[in-house]
Amino acid sequence: METLHIKIDFGAHWKRPQDFPEIIKGLAELVQWGVLPVPRTGNQGPQFSFKVLPKKSAPTQIILLTVTIAGQSVTLILKRYDLYLIGYDLGKRRRLLRNHETNLQGEDIGFGTGYAELEKFAKCGRQFIELDKPALAEAIGGLHQLHTSRKQFSKDPMEALCLLTLTQMLPESVRFPHLSYFCSNVIRIGGPPPNRAWITGLESDFKKLSKRVYKCTDPDYALQKDYSAYGGHQVNPYDGVTNQVVPYYRKMYPPTFLDTREKLFDTLGILLNQDHDNGVAKKHKAIPIGEEKPQSSKWARKLSILGMKKSNTPEFPAWGTTRCQAIQILSGAQFYDLHEGLAKKIPETILRGIGMIAVEVQGQEHGDAILACAREALKAYNEKQDANLHLKKIVKANHVYLLSNDYYITLEAWDRSTLDEDGSYPVKTYRTQVSYNPNLPQSCAPRCFYPAPVYFHNPYEGY
Repeated sequence: METLHIKIDFGAHWKRPQDFPEIIKGLAELVQWGVLPVPRTGNQGPQFSFKVLPKKSAPTQIILLTVTIAGQSVTLILKRYDLYLIGYDLGKRRRLLRNHETNLQGEDIGFGTGYAELEKFAKCGRQFIELDKPALAEAIGGLHQLHTSRKQFSKDPMEALCLLTLTQMLPESVRFPHLSYFCSNVIRIGGPPPNRAWITGLESDFKKLSKRVYKCTDPDYALQKDYSAYGGHQVNPYDGVTNQVVPYYRKMYPPTFLDTREKLFDTLGILLNQDHDNGVAKKHKAIPIGEEKPQSSKWARKLSILGMKKSNTPEFPAWGTTRCQAIQILSGAQFYDLHEGLAKKIPETILRGIGMIAVEVQGQEHGDAILACAREALKAYNEKQDANLHLKKIVKANHVYLLSNDYYITLEAWDRSTLDEDGSYPVKTYRTQVSYNPNLPQSCAPRCFYPAPVYFHNPYEGY
């Protein structure tokens, strides 16, 4: 069995907010090399080191991804093709797999064999987890904290949540350079845009689609010849996409990352810096990686649920969220906004993470900006009150006065500073006021919205 070992050391801090997309870009290339029977050696830049052991003609079956941040490391053990997490190791050889086996035949790490089971134990859906830089440090630090004194395995909700965060930020992000090329060619050869079912499939069945994408690069893959499967009638979106894209994927492999990103923008209508004023989408020149200007404010998170001191949590610059940047793809595609054709029948859909996880604010005017503003308000409240609230959903957003630009946003949030008797996070309801000002410059964050004096009332019922 051939194993690909990839090591990433972030150090104590990210020096730039765009470092993570660059890392995912290089990581995706290494993974692609690892799953093909092509020997590769050497380093790919200062952030990567890898080796293939042993050298065989057989393709890699297992990928070991070691991530180090602030002096703590975790090794994720991933299966070929689907990149699903099948085990992890904290660097002390305490746990390679749950049963301490090294043959890597099973896929059970104690939380089931799919994201649905992992979400169940974490008591949190993928669409609600944080996918930022502090979250990665918290996830790794949380695993170490949980295993410091525990001798026997128990299905700890926080452990499941940490693993869920790691999978969404790393292996799920790695898929994107391949899947974006995969998707863009479907449109280029005349197929219809992906429909709602296709997007839902990306969210819930990445394992199946990812396996087919990787198999497309296998010269021994038995290609289905039914090229009419993705016609005008309703068909299985996976079969149709696979049948049409395989020959193009082989012909063009390996695609360059930047070309892939730009093709995806052009073919799926996913644009950078769209102007949505007056309902008109205007395409601006894409901002190259590294040119966006993040906020300069600092994060300081309370981790009492993990028993960790606040001083142990590294501080990172917060990434500002503007109206056109409500969708953050960590793979290097940066900030997306779905508009017109692709999202026409998906009201105000926000996609987070590479799994394209949908958080919908239906029936709300300026729903994306309202959601962004709610997150900004929660962040400000957490910093001011030393709290640990995480947005669950928007309950409603009402005008303060008819025809005014002021809103009352009512939201539900998880309080991660404590646990209920059943081991879940308590859900509390809050309200905050925001003001809409169409005359603000586009560089403001959130764009065209700003938190008015943020009033968080005591939790109440029945609002």
